[in-house]
Amino acid sequence: MAFIPLVITVVMGIMAGGMVALALIGPRHMQNIFGILALFGVVLGLAAAVIGQPLWPTLINNLLDLILSGFIGYAVTTYFVLAYQPKPDITPPPLAEAQTAQRDGPGKTAVIYFAPGEAAQYDGRIAARGFDTVDYPQGLPPTLLRPLYLNDLKRKYEAIGTSPHRAIHLKLAQKVQDRLGKRYKVYIAFYNDHPSLTEVAAEALRDGSRRLIVLHARLTSPPPTVKPEEWLDASLRLKRYGVRVSETAPLWNSDLLPRVFVRRALATTEGLDRATVGLMLIGQGHPLPRRALPEAKDAPPPLQRQNQELTFQKRVRQALIRAGFPDDQVVPAWTQWQHPTIEGAYAQLVAESCRRIFWIGTGLMTDSVTTLYDIPAILRAAAEQSGVEVTALGPWNDDDVVAEALVERVKQVAIVD
Repeated sequence: MAFIPLVITVVMGIMAGGMVALALIGPRHMQNIFGILALFGVVLGLAAAVIGQPLWPTLINNLLDLILSGFIGYAVTTYFVLAYQPKPDITPPPLAEAQTAQRDGPGKTAVIYFAPGEAAQYDGRIAARGFDTVDYPQGLPPTLLRPLYLNDLKRKYEAIGTSPHRAIHLKLAQKVQDRLGKRYKVYIAFYNDHPSLTEVAAEALRDGSRRLIVLHARLTSPPPTVKPEEWLDASLRLKRYGVRVSETAPLWNSDLLPRVFVRRALATTEGLDRATVGLMLIGQGHPLPRRALPEAKDAPPPLQRQNQELTFQKRVRQALIRAGFPDDQVVPAWTQWQHPTIEGAYAQLVAESCRRIFWIGTGLMTDSVTTLYDIPAILRAAAEQSGVEVTALGPWNDDDVVAEALVERVKQVAIVD
């Protein structure tokens, strides 16, 4: 019978550890329940480890068993929850049905507006699926620390209320549809959210589409893990439908996009002495070469995305200088890895005697947790030290010029095909 307390200790430890992981990962309304269950497991496990154990060596061993089993429960639950990715049941349309739709329909081209996803409200499942398609995996914490990362994300959602990321992409996709006209049908898909790329591609086949154009709604090239053509070929075998797939280039060299930021900056600073105005151009940032992870065999060169965004930042900066803003007071900044950091760029503008500072998300496509929480938090802390006001001019969002730039990319591919 001596093994019964040990069994109780181990089982309760595993349960407590698992509940801790679920409390960190799960939604806020379930956090208290998981926390209570974790506390119950700890109390019952301690009781089984301590009661009836007068000898210190045995007591210490029991406590170590409780701690170890708690760690095992936490680790197993973390791996299981983060690795679990329910795959939608996608049934490719029968070949005869798709061919009939192609023959009888107007012969439209399907444009799949493809972008990373971010839930309006905290959703640990969507955030966890995003780990596989994040731009740079080295920006993520180790797997066992990711519940803490998700808990911090949950806290940020509580602070901002709602992320408009998804709604903005939906508006942009509709604007693209309005500009392309009836010859095209625009669908929207997300890397890590529904609808997925394969879901909307199957829908496009049912609608009789003969061509698919994957429209990359982003500044730089997609990360190596995002492989639209491979995903579609593996899940739908598009060749048997006679459907061609093309992908658009990213937007980093668009001639239209710099106009968005020039127009906003001029409109916001109208009536101000621009000699006292500072502009901070915030980009995503990219790992330094020594920190870059090996890329996939067929991926673009590791520094390609960094060079793309850096080129775009320089073009926007030159456009703003030509519009009348002082050279030394238009400063790039990066959210991570590169320099100057946001704090460094702010200090540089303060040193230039700027009395008003505006930040523009030149490398950030939509408002999100990053633009609504992370960047303002950094700038508030910096402003408390110097007292210089900082105002957001925001990222690209659903500006009409952004929609025009996306349409331009679609037409470039359509002409080539």
